[in-house]
Amino acid sequence: MIDIHSHILYGIDDGSTDIEESIEIIKRLKQIGFHKIIATPHYIDNTEYVTGNKKKKEILNKLKKGLKISQIEIDLYLGNEIYLSEDILGKITAKKISTMNDSNYLLIELPLSEKVGHALDMLTNIQCKGYHIILAHP
Repeated sequence: MIDIHSHILYGIDDGSTDIEESIEIIKRLKQIGFHKIIATPHYIDNTEYVTGNKKKKEILNKLKKGLKISQIEIDLYLGNEIYLSEDILGKITAKKISTMNDSNYLLIELPLSEKVGHALDMLTNIQCKGYHIILAHP
């Protein structure tokens, strides 16, 4: 099985708080049959949930090393859970936001306060740029 939406990158959003917690969560996921995980920390513009790709990759690599030391074999990849907002397409194309494992797939969370029609226009614009959208919590 593949987990395409997890908050296992520790210390950067409302998921794991430290590397030990991340390793324990991954250990449990491995035990129930997962063999790949895409870490998808929040990306919410103008909030504390905006972590740069360099920092996310640094944490991901430390986590991979911790898993190797703990002898937990599982593939980890990087993504983001992207909260849809006005300038999000510009940030995606500027590579400030992680796509799902450097692909053209995006995990998008719809805003609660936007009108659906406006959100649909933004999603259409993203798709017109060649991205495929996976909706988180539709």
